[in-house]
Amino acid sequence: MKFGNHFLFRPGETASDLKQAMIFAEKANGLAERLNKPAWQADANLLLARINREAGRTQEALPMIEKALAYYKKSGNFLGEGNALLEKRSQYPLSEQNCKERIMIARQAAAAFHNAGSKKDEADALKELGDIMQFCVVDLPEALTILKRSLALYKEVNFKELHGVYDLIGSVYSNLGAYDEAIEYGLLAVKTAEGLGDSTMQLCTIYVRLALTYFQQGDYNLCNHYHQKALNVAIDHKDNSTIAYIVANLAYATAFYEKVDYRAAIDNALGSLEKYGGIDLSSTIMLYSILVLSYDKLGMHAMSEVYLKKLLDLNLDDQSFHNVTQSVLTAAIKHYLATRQYGLARKYLTSFMQVAKQTNKTREVSLGYFWSFQLDSARGNYISAIGHYQNFKKSQDSLYSVQKQKQVATLNVRFDMERKDRELQIRSQNVSLLTKKSALQQELLQKAQTNRNITAAFLGLSVLFLGLLFNRYKTKQRTNLAIAENNRVLQKMVSEREWLVRELHHRVKNNLQTIMSLLESQSVYLRDDALEAIKESQHRVQAMSLIHQKLYLTDNLATIDMSNYIWDLTDYLLESFPGRSCRLSLELDPITLDVGQAIPIGLILNEAITNSLKYAFPNGRDGSIKVVLKKDEYSSKVTLSITDDGIGMPQEYMSGKPGSMGLKLIHGLAGELGGKVQLSGDAGTEITLEFDQRITFGQPGGLEQEMPIS
Repeated sequence: MKFGNHFLFRPGETASDLKQAMIFAEKANGLAERLNKPAWQADANLLLARINREAGRTQEALPMIEKALAYYKKSGNFLGEGNALLEKRSQYPLSEQNCKERIMIARQAAAAFHNAGSKKDEADALKELGDIMQFCVVDLPEALTILKRSLALYKEVNFKELHGVYDLIGSVYSNLGAYDEAIEYGLLAVKTAEGLGDSTMQLCTIYVRLALTYFQQGDYNLCNHYHQKALNVAIDHKDNSTIAYIVANLAYATAFYEKVDYRAAIDNALGSLEKYGGIDLSSTIMLYSILVLSYDKLGMHAMSEVYLKKLLDLNLDDQSFHNVTQSVLTAAIKHYLATRQYGLARKYLTSFMQVAKQTNKTREVSLGYFWSFQLDSARGNYISAIGHYQNFKKSQDSLYSVQKQKQVATLNVRFDMERKDRELQIRSQNVSLLTKKSALQQELLQKAQTNRNITAAFLGLSVLFLGLLFNRYKTKQRTNLAIAENNRVLQKMVSEREWLVRELHHRVKNNLQTIMSLLESQSVYLRDDALEAIKESQHRVQAMSLIHQKLYLTDNLATIDMSNYIWDLTDYLLESFPGRSCRLSLELDPITLDVGQAIPIGLILNEAITNSLKYAFPNGRDGSIKVVLKKDEYSSKVTLSITDDGIGMPQEYMSGKPGSMGLKLIHGLAGELGGKVQLSGDAGTEITLEFDQRITFGQPGGLEQEMPIS
């Protein structure tokens, strides 16, 4: 048995090593049979199963595993049972189809190791169980509890290589949307792995998961940084499949990191396909999808069609992961909607919805309803379109509710962990106090004979003192209970009012989005000036909708972070004019405004930037737009300026002529803010607005009181 294990686990294992291991394992099994030693036969069969699995003969290994497992259960050998169960999991490769079996086997193994009292093995099995559950996205709060238990057991036995379990805990937190905790544990995994000098592919996995968490949080600089570190590890190991996967991630992130630079995304994707030929299916699909999306965004539909055909020609069977299939269908649907090939769009949309409903993916079902709404609107099927849009809004509300439930579940898990930690601390303190009390009692007993009178007097005073303390305690307890009840009632009132305000903003945003969608459906049948008027109205509605969206998604219901809002608004406006080669620079002070001021500012920005994009750079010429929002350090004055280096504005508008509707709207909104607008057209166009910032004091229940800053 020792020789068999030696050759099986020998570093740099070869085919000849496996052959030698098999010879010794068969000898051991034969000897155990002749001596009629069932315990030895079980051990030998487990070793034979491991050797067959290493040699790729998993089916031959199964009877050996079952034979060993039957004996271990019968004899109560829990340690052997746990090892046999972990070997049995190899019969079910990690995939969505095998999630149920893998989870069941891992639970049984953890229970067997617990009964055996082997904490290290139990920690390994719990780590395996948590890993499978996070991979299969099954009961993530329970997966988090299991991984925290695994971590505690590892620490009890002073196991140092904790980076693997830190990494898994971070991954579960990321799936729950708790990105701060995900980053905390991801960085712990990095610190531990680097501190131990780990340079294996596990370090690559840790870097990739941390990079993806930063991507979800919108920190594209750190996302890029950790992807590069992961790429270096994969290159050192010459793991081309992982290299291609990381490069595909980097290519996908380029569209965000470079502020929607679709040409850069195309260059990265094409370079990856050329450099890493024969990469795995998932990476290939990701790169092709990037090319389809980017070419369509640039209006190069013929090139998009080329790569969509390559996507559709890929050999996807029924065993493919649903997300692989859905990625291909998503690319097809978006392309055919963009090119108005509505029949083909309907074909792939039907397949997309079937897969989404079979796998119970609420987010994908919601997306399918939205595409169905767009498709029916474009075809003039307005009744059907409205039905799809209503289903889309219902699923969006459901997703919002599920997200909140995940956050609540995460908080509950965190609360349970903290409560258990406090209980352990209290128990430790109680033991210490009892020990000290016992020693004191012994000392008092020894001195009792000589200090009887003093003790009697002391006890009398103590009883009196304790009586006074108890009376004071009861009085204070009654007072505290009354205060706590009042606080609870007040807090409930505040929470209910805040929820009503948040729901109001949510509904206003939804109504504005409905208006935009109806305008979009009407724009299909309009041309020239009428179409331009509809588009301008959409932009104005979106500027207001963003305000209400940010109010109900943040904890502060009174004010808007203008720097964050202006970034989102300008990104939306640039996307609304595809093909324009225009650079945008923003210089924004961290300023917060109430809704009454934020909405006019958003509409002024919309009018100014839209006018620049439409008229300042004729004939496709390059140009730049600069937005500056500054606050005076010593007063309440706020200055907003929008500048472009285009052809400028007609001179009559500079001299006081009212001008277009957009300029009239800007002057009207400035008056609403109590500010002044100045126009300059010497080198391009500059619109400058000065106004006084109002400060908002939050009132109970989400009410606000506005006062000017003095």
